[in-house]
Amino acid sequence: MVAFFKAEVISIVGLPREDFYLYGDDHEFTARFTTNGIPIYLVPKSRVNDVERSWHIDRMRSSRWGSNRLLQHGEEEKIYRLFYTIRNRIFFETHCLNWRKKPQYYVNLVAYLILLFFQAIFLRLKSDYLPWRSYKVIIMAVKEGFRGHLGK
Repeated sequence: MVAFFKAEVISIVGLPREDFYLYGDDHEFTARFTTNGIPIYLVPKSRVNDVERSWHIDRMRSSRWGSNRLLQHGEEEKIYRLFYTIRNRIFFETHCLNWRKKPQYYVNLVAYLILLFFQAIFLRLKSDYLPWRSYKVIIMAVKEGFRGHLGK
């Protein structure tokens, strides 16, 4: 994330939260700008060269399922990234955007988790244990996000 703003804005919105640990801190930080009426401007022609490519980008192209959340054989080292991605997103949606007050949020979340469950079961039956393990990590991350448990 690249941001330019006056120093006094920090006295209004505060600094980015360190307890996100990985992923989502920029969403939460910039949401505080709009919540406080501070405009955010998009510069469409700007380009940012990221130091590290997002871990899930290549997976989006290779998934047969339309979902790249379930890890598959050979992706064991990404399990911690999956946890923090999901946990921080759930926290942001429920604590910062207040979507927990909207019934359609729960309908969408439950439907998504049910679809992931069936995908995980199907792949487990094909002898790949990692999708099932990643499903359990997703469930744990959802719980932690709802509870507001951040940090490492």
